[in-house]
Amino acid sequence: MPYLLAYDIRGTNNALRLRLNRKLHQCRAEQIQQSVWKLENLKQCRALAELVNSNGRRALVVPL
Repeated sequence: MPYLLAYDIRGTNNALRLRLNRKLHQCRAEQIQQSVWKLENLKQCRALAELVNSNGRRALVVPL
């Protein structure tokens, strides 16, 4: 089952944005919109959301 990862990391340093982008591409995620990605693996999706949330930003995982 696919999942959507939506996040808001506006105003953060580029290190978090770059790290998240690299991990999304490693997971072979599909970009739906800016800051909205489709992933097949729930575990990977939750780990990426935790990465964003642990840095003081917001991320949300939604099942499709």
